[in-house]
Amino acid sequence: MVISAVLSAFVFLCVINNGHQESSEGSLKCYKCDSVFDPQCGDPFDKVIGSVFIVDCDNESVKPVNAKNKRPVGCRKIDQHVLDKITVVRQCAYTGQNMTGVKRPGNKGIVKYLNQCSTHECNKGKLRVSSSFAAVVAPLVFAFILRYGF
Repeated sequence: MVISAVLSAFVFLCVINNGHQESSEGSLKCYKCDSVFDPQCGDPFDKVIGSVFIVDCDNESVKPVNAKNKRPVGCRKIDQHVLDKITVVRQCAYTGQNMTGVKRPGNKGIVKYLNQCSTHECNKGKLRVSSSFAAVVAPLVFAFILRYGF
C-alpha cells in the first residue's frame, strides 16, 4: 500500500516535471540552437538553461531558403555524428513529418539521426534532471529507504 502511494507520487512528479506544453492557439515555439556554437545546446539538455533558445517559429527572422513562405509544421532535433564527435542542432521544421531517430548516413562517415515532432518545445530531446525535481524526489526516496530499510 505504502509502496503504491510512493510510486504514484513519483510518477505524478515525473509527469508534471517533464510534461510538454501543447496549445492550439498562437504560433509554434521550438528550441533553436547548435551545439557547435553553444555547448548548452547539446545533450543532456537542461530545459531551464535552454529556455533562452526558445523561438517563435512563425516569426523567425531567418528561415531556411526553402521555407521563406511556409508555416512551421513542427520542431526538429538533429544528432550529427562525425567520427567520434556528436553535435546537436535544434530548429523549427517547415517540411517533413514526425519521426524518431531516423538514421541518415552521409558522406565521409557523417551520420545524422533526425527527430521531428509537432508540439511546443518538443525538440528538447534527452533532458538533464532539473535540480528542483531532484530536490523533491531525493528526500522522498531517502525517507522510503529509512522507513523500509532497502
